[in-house]
Amino acid sequence: MAIAVASNPVGPDGAIASVVGDGVSSATARIVSILGQEIQLGTGESYGDTVDWTIPSWLPAGTYVFIVQSQTSTASALFEVTR
Repeated sequence: MAIAVASNPVGPDGAIASVVGDGVSSATARIVSILGQEIQLGTGESYGDTVDWTIPSWLPAGTYVFIVQSQTSTASALFEVTR
């Protein structure tokens, strides 16, 4: 699995995080803040072997981990929100 997350998702519509890999169509995602707050994103929009999730625009400034779990693997990516 490979993940791409916008480096600063603070636009009015949020940002897109994408995951590519085999078996990701049923994967779920969540965002975890450094303080441990979790935001469940559920399943994303699937396009073959790519799935997209919207990262909310209302996230406060800070460092977050985007975590994706499929039936066979887990992947994560660190990203920051600055205001």
